[in-house]
Amino acid sequence: MAFKPLHYPQIDGLGVYPAEPSVEDKRDRGSLSGLRKEQVTYIFEGAGRVEIPPIELVWWDLKNQQLKKVVLEGRSIKVTGAPKSSSVDESITDESMSFWWQMGLGVLVLGLFWKRKPISESFTARKKARSEHEKAYFRRFLTTSTSGDPAKNQAALMQWLDKVNASTKPAQLGPFIKRYSDVEWDAVALFENPTELMRVMKKARNNWLKSQRVKAKCDDLLPKLNS
Repeated sequence: MAFKPLHYPQIDGLGVYPAEPSVEDKRDRGSLSGLRKEQVTYIFEGAGRVEIPPIELVWWDLKNQQLKKVVLEGRSIKVTGAPKSSSVDESITDESMSFWWQMGLGVLVLGLFWKRKPISESFTARKKARSEHEKAYFRRFLTTSTSGDPAKNQAALMQWLDKVNASTKPAQLGPFIKRYSDVEWDAVALFENPTELMRVMKKARNNWLKSQRVKAKCDDLLPKLNS
């Protein structure tokens, strides 16, 4: 969650289509680790030389307390047509196949170009939906739990609670914890012990998710009105 998304600049003669990144956060005995995977597809739109610029990744090294940077070297790629065969029959066949292959590639590129705006909007919408999902808010709370800042930790937790609150009344952390984890609410004790707070909130969130699934099943079983 802490890595800045990579930037893929638009290049003339090259279609750039980044996939939705996958993020995995893990915690083991108080140690937090994360893995972010990004994949990008390049489609060459014609013959010639294309320069793919280098990609720069910057992050903060928590262990050594310093800013780190790594640069993935760019690539210079020359795009050419398929070589011709020395045999006349094979040459005709290769030219025919090359013609249909180029036509198919042209149609694909044209279709992607025509749909570039919907594709871009779809990626943007999915990315926004992921960032606004309650799971993303809960990950932010878990990340701030190791920051040593109780105020920041409490703010992240309340943002998640506001996200899952379906009531018209303001969300209250005490009743939520008592309902879904059977733990008596003690703000001072919990926020002074981040490990215990994470344990309690993980249990409460799991029980809340189970209640949401049960509620959804019950709603499906109810007869539809005006049917």
